[in-house]
Amino acid sequence: MDPFVLIAIIVGSLAALGILLFVISLIIKKRAKKEVDPNEEMAIAFKEIPALDEEDEKRLVEVKDKELIKRINVSVPGALKAVAGADISSAIGEVTGSGSVFQAVIPAVSKSETVVTSTAVLSSSAADKFSRVTALSAANAAMGVASMVVGQYFMSLIDAKLKDLGSTIEKITSFQQSEFRSKVYALVAETQKISTFQVETLENHELRARELSHLRSLEHECVELLGQANLSLQEISSKREPDFKSYEAAISQAESWYDYQQILLKVIKEISDLTYVLNLGALSRENCNALSIPYTKQSEESLLKLKGWHEENTKRLGVNLEESKVKRSGLKGVLMKPLGLINKNLNYKEVSSTTIKNIERQSGIEAKEDVVESDLYKEDVTLIAKDGKYYYLPKK
Repeated sequence: MDPFVLIAIIVGSLAALGILLFVISLIIKKRAKKEVDPNEEMAIAFKEIPALDEEDEKRLVEVKDKELIKRINVSVPGALKAVAGADISSAIGEVTGSGSVFQAVIPAVSKSETVVTSTAVLSSSAADKFSRVTALSAANAAMGVASMVVGQYFMSLIDAKLKDLGSTIEKITSFQQSEFRSKVYALVAETQKISTFQVETLENHELRARELSHLRSLEHECVELLGQANLSLQEISSKREPDFKSYEAAISQAESWYDYQQILLKVIKEISDLTYVLNLGALSRENCNALSIPYTKQSEESLLKLKGWHEENTKRLGVNLEESKVKRSGLKGVLMKPLGLINKNLNYKEVSSTTIKNIERQSGIEAKEDVVESDLYKEDVTLIAKDGKYYYLPKK
């Protein structure tokens, strides 16, 4: 063979091999770019951000639980540095008018399930395996903190509402229903006790299961009391009052039962919300509200009947709600009739503002409270470090 031809073949082969190696290296690089570095993918850390706008500032919820603050310090990289930096910049900000703000966004668990797979861990080298396991452990710790933060937020809202309900019960002065009042008060107090946020409860499956069991018994007690209030309202609204004096007395009696009904409707909602929180969002809202739905419907039916009762009585007895007066009846009505021909106002007598208010209130059909079905457990959790404190920034 001609030596020049041989050289040409060798050179051509080497060139083809070089091209092949170059193509292979490009493919490897391209695949390497597509592969997710678990440390980068799970890089949850506090980073400095521009100042928050006024709307976000109003939505900030301070993290106050000391144990939860410790967990944030340990679980979220850069937390201590961020909160210390925010504290220092806050002091400087008093002079300069500005301070540093740091943010960490912890992804929702549903978005992070495929970040590191067991296959990837098993197929990697020892060093890479350690890196991936460490990254996964750090991410899991941060996500655990995220659940605690959302739990604290929900439970603080529930606790505040239950405190208000306790104050409302204290204002009900009906002595005839003292036993029922005591039961409702105890129910609210027991529910509020569970609503007190504790890291140990939320992170311990056994403790959460115990609290959920207690909640179920409280829920059954609540619907029994609500059923009693509804039946009492239906009984009152089934009677035909002979005169305004009897009607006014019945209105006063209905007012207490109406108050209890409205309180118990709110309690059962807070119990449903607590059930959702203690299940860490794993149980759907529909399941959490399952027992309350039929009793809410029963409450609406009792209020609809009560409204009809008021309409019938006010019309028959001549009650003028706008002018707070009622047509005179009985002997006084007969005696005042001649004078009423001269002055029509003498045919009526004044009705107290309390009675008018109760009639209008009981005719309102307010069995349902506006409910915002937030599903914050399935959303990214944004933590803010500002002024030396941690805050949770809920979604709009």
